[in-house]
Amino acid sequence: MSGAAAGPRDAGIDLLRCLAALAVVAFHFVSRGPTLGELPLDVPETARALAGVGYLGVHLFFIISGYVILMTAMRSDLCGFVASRLSRLVPAFWVGVALTTLVAIVTESERYIPGLTQVLLNLTLMPDLFGAAPVDGVYWSLSVEIHFYALVAIVLALRLIDRAEWLVAAWLVISVLELAVVPSWQMQVWFCTRWAPLFAAGVLFYRLRSHGGSPARWVLLAFSAILAGIQAWVEASRVGDAGVGVPPWVAAIVVPALYLPFLAWDRGYLLVRPRPWIALGAALSYPLYLVHQNIGYMVGSRLAQSGLSAVWAMTIVSALAIALAWSINRLVERPLARPLRSAVSGAFASIRRNRDHRARAPRSS
Repeated sequence: MSGAAAGPRDAGIDLLRCLAALAVVAFHFVSRGPTLGELPLDVPETARALAGVGYLGVHLFFIISGYVILMTAMRSDLCGFVASRLSRLVPAFWVGVALTTLVAIVTESERYIPGLTQVLLNLTLMPDLFGAAPVDGVYWSLSVEIHFYALVAIVLALRLIDRAEWLVAAWLVISVLELAVVPSWQMQVWFCTRWAPLFAAGVLFYRLRSHGGSPARWVLLAFSAILAGIQAWVEASRVGDAGVGVPPWVAAIVVPALYLPFLAWDRGYLLVRPRPWIALGAALSYPLYLVHQNIGYMVGSRLAQSGLSAVWAMTIVSALAIALAWSINRLVERPLARPLRSAVSGAFASIRRNRDHRARAPRSS
């Protein structure tokens, strides 16, 4: 999900990103797909139930995003932040949209074939703003991420990034008000109120890591954990109506428990040494997230129709998703990230120079 890459000293974050990606893939292939008939495979009920917890991998992604995005914002200005986000998110996403559309056409999977207008609106990364459905259902979380990035960009523009604790406190209060007092779709979208406790937790974990503990940080972290559990309960109650996910009480326990690895890491109880496979897994997590679901369902359905067993079908679609993710990372993300970032930064610099030039130019009488 979050496209940000951790540095060499953040192997713990990289490992958590790997686990989150695998959890989401397991949820879609073992639980959601077979349960809703999108992946017609005979999967034991116990396996479906266990894999159902995997949808909470998205919640872990949001915590990671809060941590990494604040780290990125603290190390750059507004222009650098926007350039880094666009260069990281756009290339893989555009390729993911194209691949998903192509596979739908090739496999003649009518329910997954998007219209041209839908594809073009998806390329904006925010199709929901235009009333268009995402080409792949997993894109919903990318929209949430981008709204979070927009909030961080506003904070950078106002030069309030050093007031993180105050901003987190206000954000959590808004989340409570939207949940319990004044439910509002607009507040849910623009302030990410449903996911605010998770992003806020990541922000606070980074502040703990970089600035040390303080009463305010620990109180806010505890508050965010309680609120995250409540939001998870509400969300699981809604998701459960579709026959997927986990019981609300399980979600309410598991989501706050996602804080534990970060706490153990911060306190020095968990030491993760950098390993090539961890770095590779983290690098593949974003493109894997983008291409695994619908492509896996379409190819897996064809394999199931050919009589292949569930184990073999899932093995093949998982290998295919990983291979596509590796190809996108190697052939698209790596070559394009730096040039695109430089181009976006250069465009911002040119705009700034033109603005300054006009400001200094003498006004004609």
